Amino acid sequence: MIAGRWLPLAALPIVLLASACSPWVKLTDGGAGVTHVTAATAADRCTRVGRVTAVTQQRVAGVGRNDERVRAELLTMARNEAASLGANSVLATSEITDGRQNFDALNCER
Repeated sequence: MIAGRWLPLAALPIVLLASACSPWVKLTDGGAGVTHVTAATAADRCTRVGRVTAVTQQRVAGVGRNDERVRAELLTMARNEAASLGANSVLATSEITDGRQNFDALNCER
């Protein structure tokens, strides 16, 4: 009977690890129309329409999340937000710090 009580606790690390690795942010229909551009591309054919700050958790219950997943999640959030500003592109303007990254929301000639 004691083993039965501990089984849910034994599964907890597995659940925490899985949730730390999975993306939580979904790309919206508007965000799907927003591309990620480089500084060189932005300089030649883009106009800034606003700024976006994306924020997510880098650690969940003390477990660090995969850096690439955090980066992808921040980009997805930025694309979704840029779409709401009427932009068609985003440009990262900062490095990721404590789960936060800044982007310019841009309108670029395509």
